[in-house]
Amino acid sequence: MPSKPMEPHFKPCAPVDSATEDVSELYGGEVCLRFNKRKHIYLVTDPVRGYRNEWVPSVTGILGAIAKPALVDWAAREAAKKAVELLEAHGPDYWVETEDRLKDLEREAARAHRQRRDKAADIGTIVHEWIEQWAKGEEPEEPKHPEAMSAVSSFLEWAHQVKMQPLATEVRLYHRDGGYAGTTDLLYSWTGSDGQLRLELADIKTGTGVYPEYTLQLAAYAAAINDSMGEEVITTARVIRVGRDGTFEAPVVISSIDDVYAGFEVLQAARTIYMWNREVKRR
Repeated sequence: MPSKPMEPHFKPCAPVDSATEDVSELYGGEVCLRFNKRKHIYLVTDPVRGYRNEWVPSVTGILGAIAKPALVDWAAREAAKKAVELLEAHGPDYWVETEDRLKDLEREAARAHRQRRDKAADIGTIVHEWIEQWAKGEEPEEPKHPEAMSAVSSFLEWAHQVKMQPLATEVRLYHRDGGYAGTTDLLYSWTGSDGQLRLELADIKTGTGVYPEYTLQLAAYAAAINDSMGEEVITTARVIRVGRDGTFEAPVVISSIDDVYAGFEVLQAARTIYMWNREVKRR
């Protein structure tokens, strides 16, 4: 197992109630980033931008402005599967006997994707919390859920292979020029096949696949760290995917600094759409 993680280089900018708020100093102490845990919003004080505890959009919020056809297709498939399952269980005559039963069938099919998502999220939450505790240097108990345990074992095997050294978890980020904030799950160093030590970040995801918007999300996080530190310290990033069935993979989705810049530009376009939608809704 990798050795105990190093202390993260992120300092608080003021004493706060840690139960409701996180604070971080960025840009050499010029910027104070606050994350309200209850409202899940980011507030920034940045003299350069003239911000005084002002709201900025989150990366995940911005990405919500981008259409996700794969998600729509998945939800439709889950609804169809559920409808077939119920029809086979009781027979079609049962459901068409009354209008109420037909409506029940419709409701069950319509919420099938949420039930599947929530089950996957439960396993993902278990694994996510386990990895976070491990990355902090704690010794978490083995998950009792067999699928979660399978994912944890696969993660540890991979972490050992790349000689991962965790540096920080739940890292709060802000990009001064990009006008956004966010939180990346894991910042760490690892050793490549060439023996070189690299700094990398990762986000932990649940579900059945690795989607294009994950690339944009991680590019935005990498760009924020680089801009805050004044140098290109992050040039690669990966998704740590934990499947509902305990499957595990950790593909690289950002492989160069060019990928970081390209993703950042796309995110800026999405931010424009997001802010426009927000303004229209407020009218």
